[in-house]
Amino acid sequence: MGTATAMQGCDVPENFPERDRLFTPDEWINDGDAIVIKPMGAIAAGPHHREKGILYAEIDPEAARRARRSLDVCGHYSRPDIFSFSVNRKPLAPVIFLD
Repeated sequence: MGTATAMQGCDVPENFPERDRLFTPDEWINDGDAIVIKPMGAIAAGPHHREKGILYAEIDPEAARRARRSLDVCGHYSRPDIFSFSVNRKPLAPVIFLD
């Protein structure tokens, strides 16, 4: 789930210093874009772009369990004989672009 606040200038409290100079009432300060994504990447609900409201979606816990099986880091993907992770902490020379 991706949550975001959809906010317009009219949502800023009246006692906010310089509110009317900074914002117009119909101006979008934050577009919102709340969204619910299914475990395999499809959109389940939303996005609420420049909309104020509540976003509803039905979540299937079994679908989440099935999706976890596609990348099993403890099972057959756990192959220390062929995969390794390391971090080089030494400073590197900057990139030089050749013409």
